[in-house]
Amino acid sequence: MADGNVNWKEYLDLAKDLKQYVASNMQRSETLDFVKRDYGMYPWSIPTLDRRLRHFVVRYINRNTPVADVVNAVQMELRGGGQKLGYRNINLKLRTEHNICVPRILVGEIMWELDPDGVKSGRVWKKKNLPKRTFVCDSPNWLFSLDGHDKMMGYQNSTFPPAIYGCLDTFSRKIMFLNVWDGNSEPMLIGKSMSCI
Repeated sequence: MADGNVNWKEYLDLAKDLKQYVASNMQRSETLDFVKRDYGMYPWSIPTLDRRLRHFVVRYINRNTPVADVVNAVQMELRGGGQKLGYRNINLKLRTEHNICVPRILVGEIMWELDPDGVKSGRVWKKKNLPKRTFVCDSPNWLFSLDGHDKMMGYQNSTFPPAIYGCLDTFSRKIMFLNVWDGNSEPMLIGKSMSCI
C-alpha cells in the first residue's frame, strides 16, 4: 500500500506499476481501477491517469522503437508458437514478452513481408462467397416472416416508447399485420399479435 505523504511524482512504485499495466496492454479504464485500489490517497480520473503516464514517460505505443528489433521479434514468434496467430495476437505477444510497444499496423506489414502465404491462409475475415440459392415458397399462407423493430425506443426504452411488430406473407408479400406496442419486454403482449394470423 502506498504512503499518502509521498508526492506521486516521486513515487517510483507508481511508475513501475503503470509500466506493468501498460505492458500487459490493459485499457485505461482497467488501469484506473487498479491505481484507485492501490494508490487511493491520490485523486484519479482518465485525464489524471493520462497526465501521470506522460510524467513517467509511459506510452502505449513507442514510435522510436527500431524496426529491426520489431522484425527480429516477429521472426522469432513466427518460427515458434506464433505461426497461426494473427497480427493482433502477435502484437500482444510483442508487448508482453518482448517489451516492444509498436502500432499493430506495423506488425501486420512486417508479417506480410516475412510470411505472405501464412497471412493469406489465415485470413478468417475474408467473406466466403456462397453460391446464391433459390428460395421457394409453395403457396399463400405457407410461410410467414415476422420481425420486430424497437430501435425507436431509445435509451432504456424511455425516450420514445413505441415498438413495431409486423408479419408478412412470404409468397404474396402481403402485410398480415403491423402492430405498435409501448414495450418490447412483455412476451404476452407481443404474442397477442400472433393471434391475428
